[in-house]
Amino acid sequence: MITSATSSTQIYSINQVTKTRATSVYSEATPTSPISRMEQMQEKYKDIYSPMPASYSKEREELQLEKIREVYPDAMSNSDAMQWIENNLISFKLGEIESQENKETNQANTNKLMDSLGGIDKFNESVLYTREMRDKYPVNKWAGISNSKELANFYNAAVYEGLENGKDLKTATGDAYSAMNHNIDTSELSQEIAYKPTDEEKVLIKIAKMRAESSFLIDLRDYGFNMQWDSFDNIEPNDKIMVSNIEKRLEMYDFMLKNPNIIDEKFQKINEVNNSAGQITSESMIFKPVMERMSRMELALDVFKKYKIFDSIDIKA
Repeated sequence: MITSATSSTQIYSINQVTKTRATSVYSEATPTSPISRMEQMQEKYKDIYSPMPASYSKEREELQLEKIREVYPDAMSNSDAMQWIENNLISFKLGEIESQENKETNQANTNKLMDSLGGIDKFNESVLYTREMRDKYPVNKWAGISNSKELANFYNAAVYEGLENGKDLKTATGDAYSAMNHNIDTSELSQEIAYKPTDEEKVLIKIAKMRAESSFLIDLRDYGFNMQWDSFDNIEPNDKIMVSNIEKRLEMYDFMLKNPNIIDEKFQKINEVNNSAGQITSESMIFKPVMERMSRMELALDVFKKYKIFDSIDIKA
């Protein structure tokens, strides 16, 4: 409880983009050059969405905390929050069962913190206000990742495209995260947060993976698609290449949905071999996920077609 709550009070950073041609994201610093779509969207939605900056700034983070402390003077900084957690909460590894004694200790220490901040209601109010400031003055959430700039570029562009399609900000940001996670390299981020399984868990994971691969491997090479429907590992740091890759994948998805008999026949044959016929269906395991992935891929296609995600100029403060 306290981990998410305390961290939410301090890890956000100011992002006031100077709206001059010299500091724009994607256009050249000349008064005659046409503004990019990113610039157009920044101006159009400036009262709705504050774009995530392309890089981390200590000054921005400090200014963010200053803004929060204007209303909540006792708000913790990032380092203070991490230190409090280290000093007061007993941690346990993912997969372990937290002992009752440790639960009670953590709860008691959390309650003490709540009381010192004016009670749980006031604390919750401060968390909501902090989230509001986070949205208004965001910090690059992927600071320290080598492609944090591209992650921010894609995310901002995807949010704008969602808003352009009439979605509310909450839906647009959620869709942007989903599309980003499947169309930009997030391997470094995954390595940082990845849970390291035990040897026994590794065996179970391997068995589950083998079953999944044997159950849902749909070979469509005879129809011109030399790729698997449920994986997308050909991510390249190039806008044009990504457009081509995504268009080919969407073409495959369209083929699958228009030819359900072909897909279902292949699916049933595979599952007969694995003695699992009747337990799972192509509708739930293939067609439904394909339809969900199509919207995500279509959003990514719009982003790579309309914006310059790679090799762009950083946003300046």
